Amino acid sequence: MLADAQALPHLARHDGSPWHLHATDPDAPLAERIRVEVALAFVDVIRSGETDRLRLCEADECSGVLVDLSRNGSKRFCSVRCGNRMNMIAFRERAARES
Repeated sequence: MLADAQALPHLARHDGSPWHLHATDPDAPLAERIRVEVALAFVDVIRSGETDRLRLCEADECSGVLVDLSRNGSKRFCSVRCGNRMNMIAFRERAARES
């Protein structure tokens, strides 16, 4: 992904943020900037030995992927939407069993 985008990582500091990496021109198309940022995030996850935090969403019929950055590594869903949907399904199943 980085090679395809001809990414050239460089240090940047702007808008009061601390030093960080950018690898695209700020004028690059949004899709390219997002693709390069995702690739840099994967590099960090792999480099830090945290590949067990890369996982598939546990929601039924979802093919989403996630990088679990939670402190205890317990994130299960790719989005709040998937989590809420699965919680509602579980709630309805419990309510049906109780009635």
